[in-house]
Amino acid sequence: MATKKFVYERPKKNSDTTGTTTPSAFTEFLNSQSASKLTIIRVNLSQLIEHEGNEYSMSKIIEMADSIQNVGLLQPLLIKETGEVSSEGLKKYRIYAGHRRYRGLREVVYERGVKDYEYIDCILLKEGEDETISEIKLHIANAENREQTEYDKMFSIRELERLIKEAKAKGYPIVGNTRDIIAKEVGLQKTQTQKYMTVDKKATKTTKQELREGNITLTQAYDKTMQESKKTSPTPAVIEKKIEEIQSNKDTKVIFSTLKTFKDACARIDDEEINKAIQALEELIKKVIS
Repeated sequence: MATKKFVYERPKKNSDTTGTTTPSAFTEFLNSQSASKLTIIRVNLSQLIEHEGNEYSMSKIIEMADSIQNVGLLQPLLIKETGEVSSEGLKKYRIYAGHRRYRGLREVVYERGVKDYEYIDCILLKEGEDETISEIKLHIANAENREQTEYDKMFSIRELERLIKEAKAKGYPIVGNTRDIIAKEVGLQKTQTQKYMTVDKKATKTTKQELREGNITLTQAYDKTMQESKKTSPTPAVIEKKIEEIQSNKDTKVIFSTLKTFKDACARIDDEEINKAIQALEELIKKVIS
């Protein structure tokens, strides 16, 4: 079967003064990584498996199934070969974007018995594409193509931060502040994106669970996190005194244990002075373990 060349193109959100839309620098980068590496193939639903890293909430599957039955599958799934084959000798593919569409398709085919959608067109990521780049596309696609809860957005931002830093470390030419890149790609203000990052890194498990269950909003989760940080985090003056005490202790194990506990406590507050003190603690840890 002939395959069709396909270049990864994302919605162009940025506009200049003339009203003409232009892709962001990061979009251009993703496109450059995708050119001549994507094709459209037709696969059986049984050949697809969900990506194990997909932790997004799955809601409105019935509505998705209804939409597929009424107007068809308007957007293909993004998939990649796993290197495995089924008992029937068919290749297996992992889904990188389109998990909710996949579940809607399963509802249509297996529960409603509509066999028209047993075979579907998918965008195939070539095996040569870096896994980090593939996963970045997964999270950006989820941010753009589905209705996300606030917890979903926090998870997406967390994963994009990790993956973009990983891509930079691999030498990919990604320029700019990671938070700012993420904000632009997921369509949020920088300050809002920072709130998600702060809650993800510094909120208690209880606060995160409340956010996940929809019992509190992001703003409420952020306020709780900041209030808790003020209660439990030491002041810069206390940190300096603790550093002096640690430096005078000759027991290496005690020093290291105290430093780690203290550093974790410091990390719960988002404050410039505290962050500087944390850096001082990290330098001290390096000296202790060297």
